[in-house]
Amino acid sequence: MAPYIPAFKLSEGNISMEHPGAAKASDVDSSLLLRIGNTLKCARHLKEVRFAAVPDEELAKLIKHEHLAVSALAGSAPQDDLADRLTASLTAVLDAKFVDFKKDMQQYVDAKFVDFKQYVDDKFVDFKQYVDDKFAGQEVLITVHNSNTLARVYNSGVLQNATLMPVKKECRPSLPSRAALGAVPPPNISLATRQNLKVLTGAQIDQLEEFYEERFAGQDMVARREALGVFLGAIV
Repeated sequence: MAPYIPAFKLSEGNISMEHPGAAKASDVDSSLLLRIGNTLKCARHLKEVRFAAVPDEELAKLIKHEHLAVSALAGSAPQDDLADRLTASLTAVLDAKFVDFKKDMQQYVDAKFVDFKQYVDDKFVDFKQYVDDKFAGQEVLITVHNSNTLARVYNSGVLQNATLMPVKKECRPSLPSRAALGAVPPPNISLATRQNLKVLTGAQIDQLEEFYEERFAGQDMVARREALGVFLGAIV
């Protein structure tokens, strides 16, 4: 025996329009009527956009299915009563759908808000760490520069054999193996007095160039020692 309303399915690309149909008239309820109506509405809209996508005979089937569903729900009821019953049935279905939709939307918004809040919190932590790191680096650099300025001013006025103040490394290391910012000169090279500067060898000045990552250039050893002395604030 053929079903009262045959199941319907029509696909076009990613779009699928369908309803399950009903074996008997008594199987028809308001939710099926709503589904058939939505399928018909979707088919009509698609036909307006892409005429060939929905054949006329398929659209005619949906129109017939909708009429059959309405007739099954109507039974022998008067027309006014039919309208009231359909309105009540559709209202009940729509109200339930709206409650579900509202709940789903609330959960979606809540989840997105949590994700967004976490994203903002993470970005703030990253930004704060970035600022802290930058400020910490600048703070050390400023401290070293201030210390070296004081050392150079002091060294410029000391006597020949008076003790010089050490000048710290004032640039960040270009390689991990190099001395750190703010490090003092290696202890194997004495820079305690002006006299010590006058007897430095070429190899020792090369080692100091690598330590400070500075160039103490000159045409001879005297000129290189003088260049180092200018850097340290001491006249050689």
